[in-house]
Amino acid sequence: MHTGGWWRFVQYNEKDKSQISIPLLKRVASFARPYTSLLALLLGTILVDALIGLVPPLVYRGIIDDAIGKTD
Repeated sequence: MHTGGWWRFVQYNEKDKSQISIPLLKRVASFARPYTSLLALLLGTILVDALIGLVPPLVYRGIIDDAIGKTD
């Protein structure tokens, strides 16, 4: 019988780690070059979404500080 179940497939071996080199990064960048505008749009959308996500806590802070905090 084999022991370990699926855990024997979930292991980290430093030897199996592939090396990232400058030529490899240049090659990947060459594949991404036609999609530069789409990538910029994606990053911009993520940034706008993050900024919109900050609005409700700031509104709640204002409500709590101004409306509830002044009753003491």
